[in-house]
Amino acid sequence: MKNIILLFVVCVLYVNATAQTKQQEVGLLFSDFDNFGLTYKLGNEKAMWRFNSLLLNGNKSNTKDDDFSDYKSTLNSSGFNLSLGREYRKSIAERFEMRYGLDLTYRYDNYEKESYYEDNKEETLQYDQRKTYGPGLQLVFGFNYVINNSLVLGAELLPFLSYNTVKESSKEFDGYDSFYESNLTLTQWSYGFSNSSARLSISYRF
Repeated sequence: MKNIILLFVVCVLYVNATAQTKQQEVGLLFSDFDNFGLTYKLGNEKAMWRFNSLLLNGNKSNTKDDDFSDYKSTLNSSGFNLSLGREYRKSIAERFEMRYGLDLTYRYDNYEKESYYEDNKEETLQYDQRKTYGPGLQLVFGFNYVINNSLVLGAELLPFLSYNTVKESSKEFDGYDSFYESNLTLTQWSYGFSNSSARLSISYRF
């Protein structure tokens, strides 16, 4: 995971050092109204390199049954999406720009749940984990509304194709010191649209 992030940073620095930059943009991304991220673009008025980092989710919660005080659980989930790509722009009206292009992506999601309950004075502790990660491609179709020389509002649709690895594990301990464990690994192709396939952005142009 650290190698993926390091490679992403190296690509950003390399393109920034070698590109003939006339225009740059830095801003915030909004997806599904509860996922946020950062965007950085550099190039010119006709074509730009894009670097996006989107926090898909982040959640930590505790649950306790008020009717059955012998049950409680802790949920922890997080994830992100990194993308690097190229977009092309065309002015279609005053203050409006059309955008289209292609991104390379990498996704990572982690879900963990720990549950404790007691049944007939027998204590049980269960731990479940699910990790999803993998590379992909996404098309870019969008528009910009240029508020002024420095502020830009954007919207885009991102149909995707991805290849993911899913690892699931479950462990269970009970009061008799018995132990149960299961592990499952599967791979899957995904395509189409998801909750993060529609994004809004607000960027500062300089």
